[in-house]
Amino acid sequence: MSMEVVMGIIEVEGLVSLVDAIDAMSKSAGIEVLGFKQGPNSIAVFITGEYKPVAAVLEVGKRIVQRYGEQAKCKVIPNPHGHTQLVVQSLTKG
Repeated sequence: MSMEVVMGIIEVEGLVSLVDAIDAMSKSAGIEVLGFKQGPNSIAVFITGEYKPVAAVLEVGKRIVQRYGEQAKCKVIPNPHGHTQLVVQSLTKG
């Protein structure tokens, strides 16, 4: 039986909180970091994996960011459409 692959996004304002969150997220479950996009006021990191690990690590990341007094925006996208994947690839190019 194949597992559903999902995309996850965490967006925060602080670089230190994000690095701390991504480090913990990467250590706690089998996820893959697809890339990141830095905007003028925030940084978003895109991850992929199976639903449960992605949802769980986003919660881990959110809690870590909150320890810094910041807020994290998180989203799980089940079965992302090919167009969504193309947009993320475009956003995360060097």
